[in-house]
Amino acid sequence: MQPSRSKVFNAVFTLISSYVAANYQNYQGVPKFLTTSKAYKPYTKVTSDQQPALFLALGPQKEDQNDAPGKSKLEMCFYAIIFMSLDPLQQNPSAAEVLLNCLDLIDDSLYNAGRPQSLASVNGGVPLVYNAWIDRRNGNIEIRQPVLLQQAAIIIPITTISGTRLQP
Repeated sequence: MQPSRSKVFNAVFTLISSYVAANYQNYQGVPKFLTTSKAYKPYTKVTSDQQPALFLALGPQKEDQNDAPGKSKLEMCFYAIIFMSLDPLQQNPSAAEVLLNCLDLIDDSLYNAGRPQSLASVNGGVPLVYNAWIDRRNGNIEIRQPVLLQQAAIIIPITTISGTRLQP
Protein backbone atom coordinates (compact mmCIF):
# COMPACT_ATOMS: atom_id res chain seq x y z
CA MET A 1 0.00 0.00 0.00
CA GLN A 2 1.22 3.45 -0.87
CA PRO A 3 1.76 5.80 2.09
CA SER A 4 -0.36 8.91 2.44
CA ARG A 5 1.06 12.04 0.90
CA SER A 6 0.90 13.94 4.20
CA LYS A 7 2.82 11.15 5.96
CA VAL A 8 5.63 11.42 3.37
CA PHE A 9 5.63 15.24 3.72
CA ASN A 10 5.88 14.99 7.52
CA ALA A 11 8.63 12.35 7.33
CA VAL A 12 10.74 14.46 4.93
CA PHE A 13 10.34 17.46 7.24
CA THR A 14 11.25 15.42 10.33
CA LEU A 15 14.30 13.90 8.65
CA ILE A 16 15.69 17.23 7.47
CA SER A 17 14.82 19.37 10.50
CA SER A 18 16.16 16.85 13.03
CA TYR A 19 19.42 16.43 11.09
CA VAL A 20 19.84 20.20 10.80
CA ALA A 21 19.24 20.72 14.55
CA ALA A 22 21.74 18.01 15.49
CA ASN A 23 24.49 18.78 12.96
CA TYR A 24 24.53 22.47 11.92
CA GLN A 25 27.65 23.11 14.03
CA ASN A 26 29.64 20.71 11.81
CA TYR A 27 29.23 23.05 8.82
CA GLN A 28 31.51 26.09 8.90
CA GLY A 29 29.66 29.34 9.51
CA VAL A 30 26.18 27.79 9.66
CA PRO A 31 24.38 29.12 12.74
CA LYS A 32 21.65 27.36 14.71
CA PHE A 33 18.32 27.52 12.89
CA LEU A 34 15.85 29.60 14.88
CA THR A 35 12.78 28.70 12.83
CA THR A 36 11.85 25.36 11.27
CA SER A 37 8.35 24.93 9.94
CA LYS A 38 6.07 23.12 7.50
CA ALA A 39 4.05 26.35 7.24
CA TYR A 40 5.92 28.41 4.63
CA LYS A 41 6.19 32.17 5.09
CA PRO A 42 7.83 34.56 2.61
CA TYR A 43 11.07 36.15 3.75
CA THR A 44 9.31 39.49 4.30
CA LYS A 45 7.35 37.80 7.11
CA VAL A 46 10.44 36.18 8.70
CA THR A 47 12.28 38.86 10.64
CA SER A 48 16.06 38.68 11.05
CA ASP A 49 15.66 37.60 14.71
CA GLN A 50 13.76 34.51 13.43
CA GLN A 51 16.54 33.56 10.99
CA PRO A 52 18.08 31.34 9.87
CA ALA A 53 14.76 29.77 8.98
CA LEU A 54 14.00 26.47 7.27
CA PHE A 55 10.65 25.75 5.63
CA LEU A 56 9.40 22.73 3.72
CA ALA A 57 6.92 23.63 0.98
CA LEU A 58 4.93 21.53 -1.48
CA GLY A 59 6.04 21.17 -5.07
CA PRO A 60 4.67 19.28 -8.09
CA GLN A 61 3.05 15.87 -7.65
CA LYS A 62 3.24 13.36 -10.51
CA GLU A 63 1.46 10.04 -10.71
CA ASP A 64 2.44 7.30 -13.15
CA GLN A 65 0.91 3.90 -13.64
CA ASN A 66 2.50 1.99 -16.47
CA ASP A 67 2.16 -1.70 -15.66
CA ALA A 68 0.13 -3.26 -12.83
CA PRO A 69 -3.36 -2.30 -11.70
CA GLY A 70 -3.64 -0.63 -8.33
CA LYS A 71 -2.40 2.63 -6.90
CA SER A 72 -0.08 4.65 -9.08
CA LYS A 73 3.60 5.20 -8.61
CA LEU A 74 3.84 8.62 -6.99
CA GLU A 75 6.59 11.18 -7.42
CA MET A 76 6.32 14.00 -4.91
CA CYS A 77 8.44 17.14 -4.94
CA PHE A 78 9.05 19.39 -1.96
CA TYR A 79 11.11 22.54 -1.61
CA ALA A 80 13.45 23.07 1.32
CA ILE A 81 13.60 26.86 1.65
CA ILE A 82 16.20 28.59 3.78
CA PHE A 83 16.25 32.28 4.69
CA MET A 84 19.34 33.67 6.37
CA SER A 85 20.65 37.13 7.22
CA LEU A 86 24.31 37.40 6.19
CA ASP A 87 26.76 40.26 5.86
CA PRO A 88 27.72 40.39 2.16
CA LEU A 89 31.22 41.57 3.17
CA GLN A 90 31.94 38.88 5.75
CA GLN A 91 35.05 36.72 5.34
CA ASN A 92 36.27 33.38 6.71
CA PRO A 93 33.78 32.03 5.86
CA SER A 94 32.30 34.29 3.22
CA ALA A 95 28.54 34.60 2.76
CA ALA A 96 28.85 32.37 -0.34
CA GLU A 97 30.65 29.68 1.67
CA VAL A 98 27.99 29.74 4.41
CA LEU A 99 25.25 29.29 1.80
CA LEU A 100 27.10 26.40 0.15
CA ASN A 101 27.60 24.81 3.57
CA CYS A 102 23.83 25.10 4.18
CA LEU A 103 23.23 23.31 0.89
CA ASP A 104 25.63 20.55 1.98
CA LEU A 105 23.76 20.32 5.30
CA ILE A 106 20.44 19.64 3.53
CA ASP A 107 22.07 17.25 1.05
CA ASP A 108 23.70 15.31 3.89
CA SER A 109 20.38 15.09 5.75
CA LEU A 110 19.03 13.01 2.85
CA TYR A 111 22.12 10.78 2.57
CA ASN A 112 21.53 7.22 3.74
CA ALA A 113 24.99 5.56 3.80
CA GLY A 114 24.97 4.99 0.03
CA ARG A 115 21.51 3.38 -0.02
CA PRO A 116 18.22 4.89 -1.20
CA GLN A 117 16.66 7.14 1.45
CA SER A 118 13.46 5.29 2.40
CA LEU A 119 12.50 7.59 5.33
CA ALA A 120 12.28 4.43 7.49
CA SER A 121 14.44 6.10 10.16
CA VAL A 122 11.61 8.56 10.90
CA ASN A 123 8.78 6.04 10.43
CA GLY A 124 9.44 3.36 13.04
CA GLY A 125 11.71 1.38 10.70
CA VAL A 126 9.06 1.02 7.98
CA PRO A 127 10.03 2.42 4.53
CA LEU A 128 7.74 5.13 3.17
CA VAL A 129 9.36 5.74 -0.22
CA TYR A 130 11.85 4.16 -2.61
CA ASN A 131 14.14 7.16 -2.40
CA ALA A 132 14.37 10.86 -1.48
CA TRP A 133 17.01 13.16 -2.98
CA ILE A 134 17.82 16.64 -4.28
CA ASP A 135 16.53 16.61 -7.84
CA ARG A 136 17.11 19.18 -10.59
CA ARG A 137 14.21 17.81 -12.68
CA ASN A 138 11.86 19.83 -10.45
CA GLY A 139 13.88 23.03 -10.73
CA ASN A 140 17.41 24.20 -10.19
CA ILE A 141 18.80 24.82 -6.75
CA GLU A 142 18.31 28.56 -6.34
CA ILE A 143 20.88 30.40 -4.23
CA ARG A 144 20.46 34.11 -3.55
CA GLN A 145 23.63 35.53 -2.08
CA PRO A 146 23.29 38.88 -0.31
CA VAL A 147 24.70 41.72 -2.40
CA LEU A 148 23.42 45.08 -1.14
CA LEU A 149 21.19 43.90 1.70
CA GLN A 150 21.74 41.08 4.17
CA GLN A 151 18.94 38.72 3.07
CA ALA A 152 20.06 35.41 1.56
CA ALA A 153 17.93 32.50 0.39
CA ILE A 154 18.27 28.94 -0.88
CA ILE A 155 15.51 26.92 -2.54
CA ILE A 156 16.26 23.21 -2.86
CA PRO A 157 14.00 20.81 -4.82
CA ILE A 158 13.64 17.42 -3.13
CA THR A 159 11.97 14.46 -4.84
CA THR A 160 10.53 11.28 -3.33
CA ILE A 161 9.20 8.24 -5.20
CA SER A 162 6.79 5.70 -3.74
CA GLY A 163 4.59 3.05 -5.28
CA THR A 164 2.57 -0.12 -4.89
CA ARG A 165 5.52 -2.50 -4.70
CA LEU A 166 7.13 -0.86 -1.68
CA GLN A 167 7.74 -3.49 1.00
CA PRO A 168 8.92 -2.93 4.60
